[in-house]
Amino acid sequence: MLASLLHLIYYAIAGAVFSEIVDVYTSKSPQGLGGFVLRRLRVPVLLSILLAAGYDLLGALLPAEIFSDLSLALKLLGIVVGAYIFLTLLRAFQLFYEKSGLPLKNIMPTVSLAGKLLVGVCAFLLALNLLHINLTAILGGLGIGGIIVGLALQETMKNFFAGMYLASEKFIREGDFLRLETGQEGYVEKIGWRSVRIRSLSGDLIVVSNSKLVESTVINYYLPTPETACPVSLGVAYGSDLEKVERVTVEVAEQVMKKVVGEIDFKPFVRFGSFGEHAITLTVVMRVKEPAQRSLLTHEFIKELHRRYREEGIEIPFPTRMIYTKQG
Repeated sequence: MLASLLHLIYYAIAGAVFSEIVDVYTSKSPQGLGGFVLRRLRVPVLLSILLAAGYDLLGALLPAEIFSDLSLALKLLGIVVGAYIFLTLLRAFQLFYEKSGLPLKNIMPTVSLAGKLLVGVCAFLLALNLLHINLTAILGGLGIGGIIVGLALQETMKNFFAGMYLASEKFIREGDFLRLETGQEGYVEKIGWRSVRIRSLSGDLIVVSNSKLVESTVINYYLPTPETACPVSLGVAYGSDLEKVERVTVEVAEQVMKKVVGEIDFKPFVRFGSFGEHAITLTVVMRVKEPAQRSLLTHEFIKELHRRYREEGIEIPFPTRMIYTKQG
């Protein structure tokens, strides 16, 4: 009986010391990873200490034949508490990185999911072993079943690992503006373990599987910076004064950029491209602070340039066809 009492005192001291460590550590580093994790581990760890104390106390007070049956239930409960501690630890790491905004935050949901599956399988196998159930046949069946499930979930697993690749490489991030191979554009709303959700400028939701996104060519307008070029191509008549065309076009581009984009350290420029069939072609290169501004900038530029060309007498030619008919 004295030994049981000493054990209870030991467990009480262990619980008190652990609580004191949590309080001291979290007060010194309230925003750190250690303090964040310890605060969430306080309850499950104290619960495991309480369970161990109850196991020792009941073992000392109850007859052996009664305690042998009860101990099995307590051991199974111990496996549950142990799994709960590991799951709480995984959840604490996930919450910390999601709140901190550190680079690992995108991959943590995937790592957490894999960790939960691993903890669940280990707890299940430990419980079966404790119940003296032969694991050899079960593991053999799991091996065959794993092959079948693996073949059935091949595409899902492909997307899962592609999602881990996307999260770890960070060449696509939530909030980035993408252009897909199909020509669709939009902002990345969420990178999941199976697919990526993209919101188009018109408000439509585009869902692309991770594996297809990794295997396709994608333009990320936010890397290395959200600033991007906005080229507009057009043509002027062969009789135009090209010096005047360049000057007027740059003036209009500067005016429209200031109106739509605001202050930006970039001067628009014109590059003549070729002697086309009907016109001398040129490209005006402007710049926007972020890709969503390109459509509005092009819209305003075309309107203003058309008006200014008309005032300056600069002709924008269009294809014409002359038909000659032979008389009698």
